[in-house]
Amino acid sequence: MEMRTTLLKRLAFTLFCTDGDQYQRYLPEIQEKLSESLRLAQMWPSVQAQVFLCFRVLLLRTSQQHVTSLWPSVIAETVQVLSQLEHELRRDTEEFR
Repeated sequence: MEMRTTLLKRLAFTLFCTDGDQYQRYLPEIQEKLSESLRLAQMWPSVQAQVFLCFRVLLLRTSQQHVTSLWPSVIAETVQVLSQLEHELRRDTEEFR
């Protein structure tokens, strides 16, 4: 998982350093891999942080015409991670009662 974290960090840096929309034709594959990384690494906060960093960079580097395709993935993944966090917090609070 540490290697995945490092690779995601490199991907975010590469996307940030390029021209806007340069990777637009690869956007569906990038979105798929980011979602896959979140599913595989649910218990690794460092991987989750890097995935959301990549989403933020994609939102910055993608033009308005193409950014609409990103929002469903971003919202769905954010809701999933927040639901998981809520579940963990409820479980932790029940243990302390």
